[in-house]
Amino acid sequence: MWELKTFIPSSENTMAEDCCTRKIRPHQYKQWHNRFKELVQFRLDHGHCLVPHDYPPNNSLARWAKRQRYLYSLMKKGKESSITMERIQMLNNIGFVWDSHDAAWHEKFEQAQLFKEKYGHCFIPINYQANPQLATWAKCQRRQRKLFIEGKPANISPERITALDKIGFEWTSRLSQARELYRTENISIFVPQGENSSDYEMMKDVLSILK
Repeated sequence: MWELKTFIPSSENTMAEDCCTRKIRPHQYKQWHNRFKELVQFRLDHGHCLVPHDYPPNNSLARWAKRQRYLYSLMKKGKESSITMERIQMLNNIGFVWDSHDAAWHEKFEQAQLFKEKYGHCFIPINYQANPQLATWAKCQRRQRKLFIEGKPANISPERITALDKIGFEWTSRLSQARELYRTENISIFVPQGENSSDYEMMKDVLSILK
């Protein structure tokens, strides 16, 4: 079972050692560990460490997480960086994602899950005004999967395709479906029944544009 204290170093000598050997000021040490505690709490609350870039409940934590990735990338390139192996190990222990692109993908994936919880499906429209970035991401996933199926270079993995399939992600946009229905003149069969349904209204609007 996850507990906050499990991931926080208990030895007070650690701070003194860091401050002496790495010339880290005591308040900087405490600030880093306070943010780490907040990240652990985020992990306990959400089940992962993917703090969104825009996280109003704690924007300081979001900026801190972004900076850890930056410092880690500097270290990997052999450049000067203030991140230590101890901190890297602490972050690894709680499942911190170092790849910024991977983190961004999982952030949008979580938003897609929230979309499904709200609407009951994962048919993210290409003109989703409530979250244009999610709409763009969904469009990109569809395009990359198409390339993958065709055997062309694609920026999507089988694991990501499987993850999207599991949440019922729709690989064809509604606009594409509507165009095909209009072309075959079988519109009435496919328009959702019930004028009060959101699907009915959306398809009606799209079809009126195509006409």
